[in-house]
Amino acid sequence: ASGSTAILQIAKALAANGKRPRRSVLMIWFAAEEIGLVGSRHYANNPLKPIKDCICMLNIDMIGRNEEKEDEPASENEETIHLIGTRKITPAMHETLIEANRFVAYKFEYDEEDTVFRRSDQASFHDKGIPVAFVFGGFNPYYHQTTDTIRGINFSKISNCARLYYAATFLAAEHGHYSKARK
Repeated sequence: ASGSTAILQIAKALAANGKRPRRSVLMIWFAAEEIGLVGSRHYANNPLKPIKDCICMLNIDMIGRNEEKEDEPASENEETIHLIGTRKITPAMHETLIEANRFVAYKFEYDEEDTVFRRSDQASFHDKGIPVAFVFGGFNPYYHQTTDTIRGINFSKISNCARLYYAATFLAAEHGHYSKARK
């Protein structure tokens, strides 16, 4: 629900701002990610607008908790977020996120790139040649457990991820197509 909360914050901010991005923005929630990216794969294969016109896909999931491991307490990850996939098609997508981060100042981590890239919805767009970015807070002991309650949620991390992607949305709209190569 943390990613959905951020998407709602971004949509609200876009609607409230008198200045609009130069390009249309689609806010989409996908279903059935965990059983094989069913929703995002269906959309990527049957888009509302031609997929060739899509300039990027910004995915956001699991951003409400700080990463926590046996040897790494959650308190060490207050200001970190994992940035996944931005270099896979074009370095310009990565630079867009670095520029957007000036408004938030996250310490980006890249150590989960190979672990989670194919497991989340941005992979369906990457496979179509669309530059992608995926932010997530990292794994924690509450992942898919009944103990994953509101206690321990880092609300400022959710807000800051929304700020990051709000800025990235405007920067990407200004930039336009990152890559002409399409699959």
